[in-house]
Amino acid sequence: MTLIKQIHKGVQKQFVDAYGARAIQPERKEPFSSEMVRDISNPTPGATFAGRKVEPSHFWVNWEAICKVEATAGFRKEEVSGKDLTYSMSRTALVLRLGDSELNAWLDADLDSMGPGDGFYLMTPPCKNDPLGLVFGPTSIWLGMI
Repeated sequence: MTLIKQIHKGVQKQFVDAYGARAIQPERKEPFSSEMVRDISNPTPGATFAGRKVEPSHFWVNWEAICKVEATAGFRKEEVSGKDLTYSMSRTALVLRLGDSELNAWLDADLDSMGPGDGFYLMTPPCKNDPLGLVFGPTSIWLGMI
């Protein structure tokens, strides 16, 4: 061990002795509350949000859906819209379960006919703590109708 490393280790020990181990732990970001998710996922119509005017469109429907999926399933931003497509989800990861049928593509009429017991399976992408998809990959997330 070099002299600098020994000095650093000694200073760190003195700091921990004086202030406690919690003083050197990084602060954790707290997850969004339900209210924060609601406000972010459903901004006021007519307002400007992240440089876009909020108006009825596929963009805002998708925005609300992805915010709620992230909050429900615990995905990180990188797994939803990462620059490296290895960790990104796509529309193909979503399967509609309607009664006894599983649909990879559906019509508005299918969505309108959804009831209790129906919902979506969302296949999980590889993620930071499971880059090969061996732990979470084999299991899908159930997003059911209530």
